[in-house]
Formats: sequence, structure tokens, C-alpha cells
Amino acid sequence: MRGLALIHLLYTSDAAGAAGAGAAGGLAAGPIALFGAELLPGAALVAEAAGLPGALAEAELVITGEGRVDTQSLAGKVVSLVLREAAPGVPVVVIAGSRALSAAECARAGITAAFSIAEGPASLDELRAEAPRLLGEAAAHACALAFARGGR
Repeated sequence: MRGLALIHLLYTSDAAGAAGAGAAGGLAAGPIALFGAELLPGAALVAEAAGLPGALAEAELVITGEGRVDTQSLAGKVVSLVLREAAPGVPVVVIAGSRALSAAECARAGITAAFSIAEGPASLDELRAEAPRLLGEAAAHACALAFARGGR
């Protein structure tokens, strides 16, 4: 009977409807309902702990990353946080495993450019195996463009 009482508590508390407690975040509903836990956005928490706001305030170019840059990237993930926090006029470049946004969508969102690390058809395992080299190459291309436009 105790199990049914816990299930009842989960479904009748505010935890079931808490922002971030559904889908992949559904695991959070239990601690919220049972212990009064507070759910915090991961990107903002990590950014603050890493000192990102101060670094962005001084940046002349911002390069951030994402597994796949798409519309979800613009809705609460790291890319959206970086776009919000970057100083006005500072170019923001996204390097991703794959890119699903058009150039126009990127521009509307405030992304200066988005690069995929894939140099051609490749499996996820191949991209993972070559990730350090591929990320370095993509970053070098992004920096070359920034420096060509008058950066340091």
C-alpha cells in the first residue's frame, strides 16, 4: 500500500507539472514531491560555477558547442544561455556534431555562424573517435573568419 501512496503523492502534487520535471527530466518529480527539492536549470548553474558571465563580458569572440544545433538549442540549452549573456555585437559561433538550423535561422537567433564537425558522411562512432581533431579544425575555421573581420 505504501507504493500506491507514493504514486498518488507524485501525481497529485505540484511536482508532476513542475517545469523541467517531464520527459527526460521526469526523474526530478520524485525528489520534488517527496523532499521539496528545487529544480535548477543545469546550463545556468554550470555557467555560474565556471565563471562564464565574467568571461563573456570580456570576450571579443564566443565559441560554444552543442551535440546538434537545432531549435531546441535556442530554448533553454547552453547555446541559448550563451546568446543571452554574450555582449551585444560580439560574434557567437556554434560548433556542433550536426547542424539543423539554416543560416537565416541562426542569424535570427543571434548566432553569427554554426559549423558541423563532420567533414563528410560519418557515423557517430567515427565522429567521436576523431572529435578532438575535428573540433580543433572547426574552431580554427571559426577563428580564421573572426580574425579576417578585424579581430585580434
